[in-house]
Amino acid sequence: MTGFARDVLGVGKAVKQTARLFLGLTALIGFEASAADLSAQCNGNDGESAPRLHLTLDPFQPPSKLAFYVGAPPLDWPSNPTVIKQDLVFSGGPGDAALRVHKDKGASVRVARARIDNAQNAISLQRTSDAYLYDLTFQKVRPRTIYASVLRIGMKGAKRTLGPTIIQRVFADGEDLPLAAYDQSNTDFLTSGRKNAPVYIRDVTALNFSDAIVDNKATIYISNATFSEAHRILRAHPGAEFIVANAILNSAEGRSLAWLGGKDSAIFYYNTLWNGHPEPDPALIKSREQNLSPGEAAERIIPLAINPLPDLHPVFRHSPTDLRLARSTDGKIWTPLAVDGLTYGPQGLVGDIRITVPKPFEDTQYCLIGTFGAGEPTDVSRWVYDVSTAHLKSVSHE
Repeated sequence: MTGFARDVLGVGKAVKQTARLFLGLTALIGFEASAADLSAQCNGNDGESAPRLHLTLDPFQPPSKLAFYVGAPPLDWPSNPTVIKQDLVFSGGPGDAALRVHKDKGASVRVARARIDNAQNAISLQRTSDAYLYDLTFQKVRPRTIYASVLRIGMKGAKRTLGPTIIQRVFADGEDLPLAAYDQSNTDFLTSGRKNAPVYIRDVTALNFSDAIVDNKATIYISNATFSEAHRILRAHPGAEFIVANAILNSAEGRSLAWLGGKDSAIFYYNTLWNGHPEPDPALIKSREQNLSPGEAAERIIPLAINPLPDLHPVFRHSPTDLRLARSTDGKIWTPLAVDGLTYGPQGLVGDIRITVPKPFEDTQYCLIGTFGAGEPTDVSRWVYDVSTAHLKSVSHE
């Protein structure tokens, strides 16, 4: 267990995190001519700066809705990557991974927009100095594969990662069934080896793997994740540690929420739902019983009084606690909109936030205002959004 996790227990006070989202929605006709006017209607100006929170159009649009991902904006990191992969596509090809970075000790990796299916492993990293994996979609573990991990981060000894790995905006469906038989299937969403540098995970959905969603032998930090349908959701080997915030963790029927391998394993959590409840059912916590009993393992899953993740890394800096939306055709009179897809824990929104709102009706254009958090907003971001191109332009930030 790291000293940091021990120090944060019960210390400090919660920081109110709020942001306000302004969007202009317009139809195909007349967008270029009306963009400036629309910005003015939404109380925008000519300034350009990065939004605190990011809205991305979901490619799987329902017939009568607009569907979005809500999360942190992409990072401009690493500063000088030596391995760059963009728009990576892999479908059932030869080899054990769509991307392997093993031989170059100290490699700096950036992967953006990867679409991978029917694979044993999507991305496998060893000895990297830093790595950033953003906007990944994985579908289906290769048939008749016994051992597989969508993301395989480091190995023990000389193959461990040397610097942080950041994983953001991922959807992974292994299309596998929970199974406690390693000679038949042992598939995970993510595996992290011993003595790896920390792994940071944000805005991720992973489901349907035979063993664990995350199999951890080191230190992993997770925020705004939705994990479900596996033999066990989180697996903490001896000496491993999780800190989880704003997450949804759902076990498969008859399976476990977590497994702990030793007295020095720990899972710390904040504002997390465990099968829909604010704390895990001790009966669904398993262990390596020669090291600790299931009852002792349940005691190693520890609630936190505050969320420590925003102070750990910029990718965790802004997490919405609430979301309310309203529409307007003039930027003055606002009508509330129904937002589907929101789930709340004890301290606010949880999970990988994917929302739908009604599509524009008779109007050719309108503004959309959203308030993230509760109380008086302190961060205000404004955008103009082009429905035809799914382009979200930052207008200003205060």
